[in-house]
Amino acid sequence: MELAKALIHWSEYHASDESLAITIDHIETPDAVLDVLRPAIKQSKVKHIAIDDDGTPKPWKLAEFIDDIIQTNHTVTGVGFTGVMLSNEEWGTICNAIRIRHQSVAM
Repeated sequence: MELAKALIHWSEYHASDESLAITIDHIETPDAVLDVLRPAIKQSKVKHIAIDDDGTPKPWKLAEFIDDIIQTNHTVTGVGFTGVMLSNEEWGTICNAIRIRHQSVAM
């Protein structure tokens, strides 16, 4: 909750033309955590999101979370994953979100 509040505060009062890169490294991100972070990241000036070796038990809504962020926060220009285990369908969801975003920017 504190991270979500800090993202919003920084974006509203300190960001100017700057943006953040967020790396969630070796921290579990169960659905409840993603539900708290989602609205904050959707409205914050975040340029890159990385999820590294999260260790979260599956199933989990990471693909839906990333899809939503990519489609709604146009400041985000990069996502990265290291040691994250997702199904082919979940990777497809993320790749499709990136594809849609690129198509909308190209138009």
